[in-house]
Amino acid sequence: WLNQALTAPGWLGTTKTVNAEGKIYEIQFRNANTEMVDVLQAQIRSEIDFIEQGPDWSISRFQLTRTINGKTDGQAITGLLVDGPGNTAGLWKSPQVLRNLQPGVLDHDPILNTTVSYELNADTQTTYGVIRETDAGKEVVRTYGYDLTSGMLVFEEIDSLRDGFRVKAKIAP
Repeated sequence: WLNQALTAPGWLGTTKTVNAEGKIYEIQFRNANTEMVDVLQAQIRSEIDFIEQGPDWSISRFQLTRTINGKTDGQAITGLLVDGPGNTAGLWKSPQVLRNLQPGVLDHDPILNTTVSYELNADTQTTYGVIRETDAGKEVVRTYGYDLTSGMLVFEEIDSLRDGFRVKAKIAP
């Protein structure tokens, strides 16, 4: 994972802004008997501006807005994203590294008891490189799916246990 020569995807050098629209699904279950409590379906729109980049890293500024039932949900969320070697999440990964990774556990931190694993996940048309980060009690699992040709993030899933409720969210176009 970290020992491979990392290079940013070719599109990153010529791309200044990425606009994306998709859906976020959030499903909450009761912890005890998994009865469905609520289902939220919302549209999201994000604008990402790459403000600095190097051969294997990038820094970008993002703005995310959410619309539920035709109404914008509060103020836009803004922040900075840093992508490059060593981070499990991100807007992109090196496509050649994704294609060459062997499925299985990539890293385990015995102090934090966090595991990072990799797998290939195929739908009807495309195979994705999937990076999964699991915390100690498996109370939070973050999954990131990347296109193996472009290296671009195509979906993100979060599964967590909060306040007695199971929360699942998937962000995808």
